[in-house]
Amino acid sequence: MKFQKFLTSGIFIAIVGIILFSAKEIMVKLVYQHHVTSLNLLMFRMLFSLPIYIACAFYYTPMSRKDIKQNDYL
Repeated sequence: MKFQKFLTSGIFIAIVGIILFSAKEIMVKLVYQHHVTSLNLLMFRMLFSLPIYIACAFYYTPMSRKDIKQNDYL
């Protein structure tokens, strides 16, 4: 039963990733039609991905400080 749950969620994540990866090319073509520079486009991509990275950092943070070693920061 647990394997079926992982398989279903894995297939769903893969399909969503394929759709988003394909949509990226379409969005870039639409943005370049409005004469947006590549630097501004890169800035917006980084700003839109920042909340995802912050959420991942909070999700994977250890509960106690003693779980973090000095080598983890390097």
